[in-house]
Amino acid sequence: MRRSALAFAIFALATCGSDPSSETSKSTDASTDATEKDARADAGACGNGIVEANEECDDGEPQSVGCKSDCTAFCSDAADCDDGQPCNGSETCKPAGTGRACETGARPANGATCTTGYCKDGTCTPPVCGDGLVGAGEQCDDGNLVKLDGCDASCRYEAVVRLDNFTISNGPSATFCAHPANTYGSAL
Repeated sequence: MRRSALAFAIFALATCGSDPSSETSKSTDASTDATEKDARADAGACGNGIVEANEECDDGEPQSVGCKSDCTAFCSDAADCDDGQPCNGSETCKPAGTGRACETGARPANGATCTTGYCKDGTCTPPVCGDGLVGAGEQCDDGNLVKLDGCDASCRYEAVVRLDNFTISNGPSATFCAHPANTYGSAL
């Protein structure tokens, strides 16, 4: 109780006999301080072109190549940029302006393997017989579905047996060639 009475007495003495114009001066000083504080806050706002403590970037524009409108970078590493599509190029996170932005690299060549097959024109494509690329389950793929060209329409070799030696002789026909429907045998 004594302390509060003492504090009141000190307050009364301090304000007793004070000039009312000085009170106005104090209140004017307080409003000037508030205005200056607001001006400093505006100067530290995102978009002023100065990277400050609470910002990752600030290009001075609402949104730029490397900096979002909230003064955060578009990426911090390549994982932020990966779109899960290996055939359209490997994405990286590169410096841009005062921030960082995703950049797509060169596409792999057609035929490069990917998760569901192979890359074709920037897209991961499952293997299809006749596309010219030997995929899973194909023995061959000559780029067409024409029969009797060595690779059939199911992408299987047409000739499983390979002929190593062939001799033509002029003499009596072998018994297996004597069948009347065998025109090759009758040609001998």
